[in-house]
Amino acid sequence: MGHGRLELTTILHTVADSRLGWLAAVSRGPARVGLFIVGIAAAAAVLFTTVVDHSLTPPVGFLGAAVVVALIFTATEAYPIHLHFRQHAHSFSLSDVALVLGLFTLTPSQQIGAQIVGAVVAVGLLRRQRLIKAAFNVSQFALTCTVAIVVFQAITSRGEAFGVAGWAGGLAAAVVGGLLGVVLVSLVIRLAGVESRVLYELRLLSGVAIGSSVMAASVGLITIQLLHYDV
Repeated sequence: MGHGRLELTTILHTVADSRLGWLAAVSRGPARVGLFIVGIAAAAAVLFTTVVDHSLTPPVGFLGAAVVVALIFTATEAYPIHLHFRQHAHSFSLSDVALVLGLFTLTPSQQIGAQIVGAVVAVGLLRRQRLIKAAFNVSQFALTCTVAIVVFQAITSRGEAFGVAGWAGGLAAAVVGGLLGVVLVSLVIRLAGVESRVLYELRLLSGVAIGSSVMAASVGLITIQLLHYDV
């Protein structure tokens, strides 16, 4: 699996390598994992419909922004960066670039749609993940994206989107989404009944999630600033 992140999203979505074999263990507890995935999707839907402010317009936009965000998200999730540490392989993506671009250029509905479409293409079609793994990744992308939108709106409502509030909101949204992804991946590994050192290295993985989220979000924020001044 992989927020930004444990193969997460944003996605950091950190992935334990195939030697951890959590999917093999899912056969011993498919009901628990399936319910967990449904719970994640339900939580995303509830937050999106009740907490996200849909009346706000994006600070800046351009024609085809949703397509661009979806393509960037697809590319960064389909081809994550791999890191080997202590005989384990982890991967993280730079999908927070797409997350931050979407926060500034898309409505919440457009953003969640772009990320879900991008996730389905990346993990389902390009990476050809098994159904249960793909379902988990798509659902957790939806939840981490929704939480990121909530965080961004809460912070930018207190200041200028192209000032300190915008930078703080973009960075905070990416980091919170990334850390949530780490937690979700750790929980699903535990529910699957896998004995993995990932569960004992959360501090390390959280640090990787924060670092990759800040790096990718900064690229997105710089791009947004350039778009703003060009417009």
